[in-house]
Amino acid sequence: MKIILVIVIVICLTVLLIGVFLWPTVYRYDKISLEGISLPLKINRITGKTEIFFWGSGWTSYKEGKIENEGKLFPPDELAKVEVTGSLSSDIFHAEFYNGSSWNIERAMFQLTIREEDGTVRWKRKYSNIPPYRLPISPFSKGEINISVTDIENVGSWDFHIVELRGRKVE
Repeated sequence: MKIILVIVIVICLTVLLIGVFLWPTVYRYDKISLEGISLPLKINRITGKTEIFFWGSGWTSYKEGKIENEGKLFPPDELAKVEVTGSLSSDIFHAEFYNGSSWNIERAMFQLTIREEDGTVRWKRKYSNIPPYRLPISPFSKGEINISVTDIENVGSWDFHIVELRGRKVE
């Protein structure tokens, strides 16, 4: 009985020593591709917590395919200082921003409406970029976002508007 206890203790100590001295870090580093952009990813080997590194935002939690802590909603007075123009060609919606606010734009959600030749609505869809696709857009600077869209052949007309912007106030 004592020999089994000694063997179990030796095995546990060996595993512990290997973990402390030979395992390089608590984090395992990898990369993830979001909208064609390769980003650093770190995974805590003990807890499994996953984070993605976004330029301008730092390490951001990533859980079940969703980015957490994605900034606060823009206040109405700051939202009014953001100018957006859009164009639609082939299968890409292209939005150009001028951020006249004092906030970083980290996430943008649009509603795009496609109409038939007779003016009836073919569809309305909401699109949101996944950071960091051309974001963040710093205060008093320009930026752009391209979003892939489908079912836009033979469009009569279209329009878009911003549903929400998220970001952080720059101090």
